[in-house]
Amino acid sequence: MNRKKLENIESLLEELSVELHGQYTEYSDDTVILTVPVDKDETEFQSIKGYVVEREPSRQIVILTGTVCTLHDHPNINYLDLLKRNYQMVYCKFTITDEDYLEVEAATNYNYATADEVEEMIKEVAQTTHTLKKELK
Repeated sequence: MNRKKLENIESLLEELSVELHGQYTEYSDDTVILTVPVDKDETEFQSIKGYVVEREPSRQIVILTGTVCTLHDHPNINYLDLLKRNYQMVYCKFTITDEDYLEVEAATNYNYATADEVEEMIKEVAQTTHTLKKELK
């Protein structure tokens, strides 16, 4: 992985978290946590993970994810409804991880991503994750 590019995306994510009145935290060498407001009053926040992965040689992908829940805690999730919601979103999709988590994920090719696009991805992942968490309570 090209460490210089990863540092650039980290800088961008840090700048965007400040612009969105959120918080930026380095979680590990390759993962950051963004905590951003999801309401106009900025009283409710959602954390999302950001990282870069290399899917193929020379193809780096920026991925932003928000964890909704563990599936074993919510056995009655309507998966057809989630598929329909995927159609309504611009950047996001619902994913299920190997660890049994339902997540909201947005991804884009690092080489072509713009700051505006990444900002919109952050907002959509955070808002979608937050909304679904509230619905499942």
